[in-house]
Amino acid sequence: IAIARALILKPRVSLFDEPTSALDMTVQKSLVALLGDLQQRYQLSYIFISHDIALIASSSHHMLVMKDGVDVIALSKGGEITVVEVKSSRQDFLSDTKWHEYLEWADRFYFAVDDSFDQDLLPGLKTCGIIITDGFDCFEAQLAPITKLKAARHTHLARRLAHVAMRRREFGLVNAGSNGTPAHHPDEEDVVGMSPA
Repeated sequence: IAIARALILKPRVSLFDEPTSALDMTVQKSLVALLGDLQQRYQLSYIFISHDIALIASSSHHMLVMKDGVDVIALSKGGEITVVEVKSSRQDFLSDTKWHEYLEWADRFYFAVDDSFDQDLLPGLKTCGIIITDGFDCFEAQLAPITKLKAARHTHLARRLAHVAMRRREFGLVNAGSNGTPAHHPDEEDVVGMSPA
């Protein structure tokens, strides 16, 4: 039902936060197959956030491991770098002193907030976009303005993202478990998988 609710809005990108964490293996496989079919049929783009490395590796075109940094960073098919900062409460936003620094490292910058979050706290239209979530779904309430990064910075960041993705992929292939799924790295944090249309 949540997938149908998301697709009815015809989003450019759908964000899935731990989409299979509470599902058994059979239902997980069915869900991943359904999402793949819908992606091809409707030219959809997905961002998966998960601790499940096997899910990300099997269903994403690009994969990044996030640690000690932004909540979500994505590299679009056209090379545009988007950063999303997730804020769970007013206090979370007010105590965050680092988000300003991320503006210099993104072509687009978003805040992702709960549907009850006071949006008047967030910076204006010239600074960020807004993604609203209700815990099951999300939508882009305000498009982020494009602020093109300087070429040298863009190249540096794109290479770093590619390097992280390659190392993650290499680690997963070299250290695969007996069932063929990538082994879990002890220092691993959330993994972000990007699946462009």
